[in-house]
Amino acid sequence: MPLPLITACTTRKNLLEGNNIFLPPYVESEVAKRFLDHLLDLIVTKSPSKTMAQSHLENLQVCNAAEALGMRMYARHIADHYKKMAKNNEMPYDLVDIISKTNTGIGRLLVEEIAEAMGAASFEGRMSDPAQLTAYLATNSRLQDTIAEMHIKLQVLADAKNAEHEAYLAREARRQSKEAEALLSPAEREEAKILAREKAGHWRKTQAGLKAKERGKLSWRLWYDRSVRRVVGNGRLRRRACWIDILGLRCQLRKTVQDSICLVK
Repeated sequence: MPLPLITACTTRKNLLEGNNIFLPPYVESEVAKRFLDHLLDLIVTKSPSKTMAQSHLENLQVCNAAEALGMRMYARHIADHYKKMAKNNEMPYDLVDIISKTNTGIGRLLVEEIAEAMGAASFEGRMSDPAQLTAYLATNSRLQDTIAEMHIKLQVLADAKNAEHEAYLAREARRQSKEAEALLSPAEREEAKILAREKAGHWRKTQAGLKAKERGKLSWRLWYDRSVRRVVGNGRLRRRACWIDILGLRCQLRKTVQDSICLVK
């Protein structure tokens, strides 16, 4: 392929050094040559060729070569084909493995597409075999981490949507309440206000009773702790011994009262 034509097609600056093209280590010269032949054929025939290799690995290698040469647009049909497969959740796991091991621009792009499709499907419960997906993700940490991040984003969006819906329901309930109140007669409106005040008073009374009950429990607990400290002394005995002492005091007091009753009789 003529060098001026390569310079005209590339978006990379200083791609050529003299008459040589220096490729990154992950791009093989044979793959780059095959891509340039495809590009020359496209220019000569003036018709976009949509041909693809039978091997997924070869197609990804062509995309890598196009990216390295600054000619990604001429291999866009390959990237679009795999992006469509990812969005439709039609990629077999062996192809996902190949893409996950491709740490280039096309690899990162397709991993994000796959994670978005699989993450949404698994989050919404649309996966045909969730157990198989879980077993596969245990072997692919890169995709597993990306899907986990996608789940977090989807959960945040779902929580925000639920909160917005609940706020809408609350606003709608207030609006309907105001409309219903506007249709009431003055006497009915006053009766509704009295009923609302009675409900509020009953709620406050209930809350006060619960607080008093809690205070009573706390007071009994303080009394019990003080009794424990008084009977046990320096903490040498256990709480069970304390209860035995308290029960003994009660029995002694009961016996004293009974003796006093007998004396009175």
